[in-house]
Amino acid sequence: MILKSLGIVVVTVSLIASMNTGNGMGQENKDSTLYYNQGIEILDTNNIQEALKEKETKTNTDFLIENESENKTESNSVDLVEIKEEPKEQEKWWTQEEEDLLTQLVWHECGSDSIPDEAQQLLVSVVLNQMNHPNFDGDTIKEVIYRPGNFSCASYLMTGTPTERCRENVIKVLSGEVVYPNDIVWMSSVPQCAWGTTVKIYKVFDTSPYKMYFCHYGNPV
Repeated sequence: MILKSLGIVVVTVSLIASMNTGNGMGQENKDSTLYYNQGIEILDTNNIQEALKEKETKTNTDFLIENESENKTESNSVDLVEIKEEPKEQEKWWTQEEEDLLTQLVWHECGSDSIPDEAQQLLVSVVLNQMNHPNFDGDTIKEVIYRPGNFSCASYLMTGTPTERCRENVIKVLSGEVVYPNDIVWMSSVPQCAWGTTVKIYKVFDTSPYKMYFCHYGNPV
């Protein structure tokens, strides 16, 4: 008989079998293996291999079940994906009509390819600064553009086909992407200033055959 338990410990003992023969007493050595586990269980010697196979099968089955459980857990898991919020489009404080009016104005006054972007942007700033200045008439972009005597092209303003560059420069100023001093209120072919002040030029562009002056409100006398 063999003693077997869980957590196998193998001990080899030598069994001496006494055999009576016709010529006398003889001995035969036989090696046998005892298997010990937790929870004692008696096995017949002939069942050793069967018991080992049963344990191996059980071990493999437990491994497969555990592995399947892990795979199932992995398959049920949800990958966390970082969701980046797209930047919100800036709300326009101006109307489409005002954007179109300014684009036409820029096109007529300084739409030539030889005139730099800065000059176009400054013209838009002049309109906005006049609109916000207490000493100029006109509370809206439209009123400033069409104020009598302000821009000579006002009578045929909407007859042109502005380039995309003109519109882009208008939007850059309206959106605040580019900012110029808020007291630049003059644009003319000659330096200008308010009554009772002296001329303070901000920028001059040579747009042959004439020059384009952008001036501050004026230096106090």
